Amino acid sequence: MSQLITAGQASKFTSTDFLEHAKGLYRVTFKKLASMDEYFAVYTASTYSSLGYRPFGGSFFTQTAKFVYDGFGQEFTEDLEASCTCAAREVLINLIDRIRKELKKLNYDSTTILHQLNYVIAQEADDIDRSPRFNRTTNSTSSLPFLNTFRKLFLFLFLVKRLP
Repeated sequence: MSQLITAGQASKFTSTDFLEHAKGLYRVTFKKLASMDEYFAVYTASTYSSLGYRPFGGSFFTQTAKFVYDGFGQEFTEDLEASCTCAAREVLINLIDRIRKELKKLNYDSTTILHQLNYVIAQEADDIDRSPRFNRTTNSTSSLPFLNTFRKLFLFLFLVKRLP
């Protein structure tokens, strides 16, 4: 996250109004991520999607919350972690909803993007499966990047880096 914002942007966020500034940081960061990821519209902040959207997962929110409260120099409490996690979810839900609405205005269905993402993930899994470093006897299917939430983030960042 720290590579997505400038020092000038970071200086706007203080710990005096922590939760509001944390939301602002999430807005800036997630909006920048969304602008860099053509698949962002098919992610979901929920744990489950009947449409097949890809959940960020609980550990994504836990890690982003930790980044934010550590960055603001806040002492860890379970209430603080819960507040940061809820703030991140709220910001993501609103952002993804806005992106999907914009797509609808353009007569573009997000399920098309979902099919594209599923294809890319299948290709990445196939590449991993064929890799000499992947050993079926020592690695379970949970080793595949798209099945583990934390590894989903790395795959997400990998895909972002591949975009022009």
